[in-house]
Amino acid sequence: MRIWLVEDPSEPEKERLEATLRQLADDPAEGHVLVGARPLGPSLLRDVRAQPLDVLIIAQAAWPAEPVLSDLMEMDLGFLVATNAARCCRFQAQAHVNPIWFIPPQPTVETLRLALCGLAACMKRQTRWKAQVASLQKRLDDRILIERAKGILVSRLAISEEEAYKRLRISSRRQRRQIRDIARSLLDTQALLVPEFDGSSGSLLHEIANELGNGQH
Repeated sequence: MRIWLVEDPSEPEKERLEATLRQLADDPAEGHVLVGARPLGPSLLRDVRAQPLDVLIIAQAAWPAEPVLSDLMEMDLGFLVATNAARCCRFQAQAHVNPIWFIPPQPTVETLRLALCGLAACMKRQTRWKAQVASLQKRLDDRILIERAKGILVSRLAISEEEAYKRLRISSRRQRRQIRDIARSLLDTQALLVPEFDGSSGSLLHEIANELGNGQH
């Protein structure tokens, strides 16, 4: 993992935390690289975006404020927060929805090793959940498109919803296109309709709707 430490220069333990990180990164068997260590500053977001990073380790006093924090959380990074139990509650809300793990302000090498293992598993779960959510959202969006297209066919051709879906499905087979693409074409055509051209445009839409039904014959 490629790691960047965001430190608090005012904390006396900062050098110890960096030294422990370097000790871990100096072992090739660990597979970790300490890219750098620097204090929180106005260039943090720009600098992070310029680096191929996996993990930010952030000292509690260097925890960034909004809107920088929100931008960081959208970058598919893992976060280790160096804090103590008494102050941990400050970060709980973000930890409920983002891959965040906790370490003490002066961790041992073994503590860091275990924390990075836990964080790596957390990041994998986050990636899997995001993919599942994206897949479900796509299915929902497709369903909405198809339902709206069915509504057009039902209205224009005076047919049932079942018959409308059948026509969309047959047209999909004929054109070797996904049903959602057929539905989108029909919706895009409807979007071109304007009141002053309702007669001619309506005829055009009716013609396209009829074409969707031709494949069943």
